[in-house]
Amino acid sequence: VVQGLLRNLHQVESQLESLTQSTATFGNKMGGIGSNLLGLVGLGAGAFGIAELAGGITDLYNATVREASEAEQGLLQFKQTLTNIGQEGLFDILVNDADVLAKKYKNLFDNDDILKGQAKFIESTRISQEELQKLIPIAIELAAKLGTDVTTASEMLVNSIIGKTSPELKRLGLDMKGLGDQTSRVNEITGDFATLLAGSVDTALQTAQGQSQQLRQELANLEEELGKRTLRLQKGLTKIKLGLVNLVNDVLSSDEDRVNDAIEKKDVENAIGRSWA
Repeated sequence: VVQGLLRNLHQVESQLESLTQSTATFGNKMGGIGSNLLGLVGLGAGAFGIAELAGGITDLYNATVREASEAEQGLLQFKQTLTNIGQEGLFDILVNDADVLAKKYKNLFDNDDILKGQAKFIESTRISQEELQKLIPIAIELAAKLGTDVTTASEMLVNSIIGKTSPELKRLGLDMKGLGDQTSRVNEITGDFATLLAGSVDTALQTAQGQSQQLRQELANLEEELGKRTLRLQKGLTKIKLGLVNLVNDVLSSDEDRVNDAIEKKDVENAIGRSWA
């Protein structure tokens, strides 16, 4: 049993070491690419933040667990939101929607941000699942248009649905005059207003700010994926170590019991001997 646990321990530790080395190698390669690019264009170190980016990627491993932990916490919070309103059955569907939308809109926004946007609609309105699936892409386009995040854009749309349209959305062309019920307001947003916002993500990605945001998001996605792998390995490592500790404890306890039994037996024999003396 001990040999089996030790073999598993060695395998997990080797995988962790390999993951660490791979990440460092990736960072070093990226750093080299950054330096070559700088040399080709004749720019000094640090131009356009390439040197800083290369240094950040070199330290990628240190950020992976944090990214994975934050993503895990976001999922738990979203699940709790659905549970609180009796809609926990939608969890897998909406999480998948967020992942699909993040990729569809070219990773300009994080899937965790999209989940938070979904939560805003769920918590504050009585929209259907079908309406939600129409509204979230509009929130993404709106976020790109305004240079904000999906959570904030979703909150702005929620306010419009409940009759509190902001001046900023009115300037963008959202007209809620004469629309007195939620369904009519949702239809206005998913109809004419959606048409006005169409293409905002593509336009944002043509700007330096949008491209920088996309690059940061793709890096964060990589950190999160590496972090998930690291967490799984660390959990496995912890279980194996606990198994070893418990096994050693059981062995020591067993030995201690045998010693105590022997001492008690010897005491009895001595007592009998004294009684016959």
